[in-house]
Amino acid sequence: MDSPFKTIPSIPVPPFWSARWTAFLVALMIGVSSAPSAGQGWGGVLQNTSFQSKREGGLAGTVVELEKAARLNPKSTRAYIDLGYACLEAGEVDRARKAFQKAIRLDRKQTEAYNGLGLVLMKLPRGLYAAIDRFQEALKWNPRYVEARYHIAEARLKMEEYDARREAEKVIALDPTFAPIYRLMGEWYEVQMEDYENATVWYTRYLSLKSDDPEARMRLGRVYLKARNFEKITSLLMGYVQQHPDEIHVLPILAQACLEMKRLDWALTFFSRYLDGIDPAERAFYEDIRPVAYPEERAEYEAVSGGQREAFLKRFWAHRDPNLLTEVNERLLEHYRRVWYARQNFSAGTQPWDRRGEVYIRFGEPDYRSRSSMVNLRQSLEVQRIKEKMARDIFGETAANVTYFGPVFPVRSLRMTLSDAPRFKEDIPDLVLKDAQAQMAASATQRQAPQGEV
Repeated sequence: MDSPFKTIPSIPVPPFWSARWTAFLVALMIGVSSAPSAGQGWGGVLQNTSFQSKREGGLAGTVVELEKAARLNPKSTRAYIDLGYACLEAGEVDRARKAFQKAIRLDRKQTEAYNGLGLVLMKLPRGLYAAIDRFQEALKWNPRYVEARYHIAEARLKMEEYDARREAEKVIALDPTFAPIYRLMGEWYEVQMEDYENATVWYTRYLSLKSDDPEARMRLGRVYLKARNFEKITSLLMGYVQQHPDEIHVLPILAQACLEMKRLDWALTFFSRYLDGIDPAERAFYEDIRPVAYPEERAEYEAVSGGQREAFLKRFWAHRDPNLLTEVNERLLEHYRRVWYARQNFSAGTQPWDRRGEVYIRFGEPDYRSRSSMVNLRQSLEVQRIKEKMARDIFGETAANVTYFGPVFPVRSLRMTLSDAPRFKEDIPDLVLKDAQAQMAASATQRQAPQGEV
């Protein structure tokens, strides 16, 4: 088996404390106002150093030092703003809120404090609209405050609003060098519009400004996967994984590209490196055969352990190998791909994945996709027949005379028969109810009319 690359160079670890950061804390301790550079804001400085401070356990100590600085300078809005951002980064949301509110009481024109309050609200349930109000308050005092404008776009994207793009364009007009907005535009095209071609353009622009962001590089690779541009994936990631051997989370993307390009040995290499690098609990999801095994196979799998289980797994996957002439088991690689996809897309609310993940791992790529935020009206006759059968199973034969709306119908949460509909009458205005009944009757009459009638 040939290797996709030869040697992996070592990567030097950057120093923890920068001279600027140390000088900044010292200045605060002696009562000197040492604000970040113009246009960057404290949030930018904190983001640039947060990874190192978390890694060394220094963020909690930073908060303590900033609290001391605030006590030494009770009239300093700068001290409370800096404390607020540090608490926010440390996950101390309530302490951050109090620090920002104190800064605003000292000076109600403090744009960074309003921006910080907006960030606090974005972390709270149902706080996005209130957060936008705080960002807009910051813009009232400084219309060219790029961070506040960016966070408005970010909040609208979280709410899946189309206006997120318009807000993002305002940020670009204010500062074309503000890198995060290009990533946000990539996310808008990828998630909101499912326009992968435009998403790649924006992610690429972002990486041209922030080439050291591994998560954005992984997102770009995922977009290329969705667009089935496998050559782009290899050109994007092959050299990157050589230079950054610790960035194992991009390896499954590269493995899938190699799988589609029929480089099975390389695909196995990348998947194996990924599984060797993740923690044992995560790896267990990939090695568990129960989602794809028959009941009797699951019983046998659970009854053995150690060497017997390893032997059973070899027989299990050998039995499913679609091509015995190749050294690599394509079905095993496909299983790894499906598990990775389920972990990436169907694990937000339920671990390790929800029912969609179970179905995806067992059966693979669906023939038809649709979701509530983007209904797919293009469907084959086979899909239409399955939907109609589902409607009859739940609502009875009279369901054939009703039109259903939604990504997949009938909507499972609306478990009711057609005769149950009047019970909702008190919750629906009479005019709306009459219009709905008239539309249902007209739809039923049209379907029952002989061919050629209108």
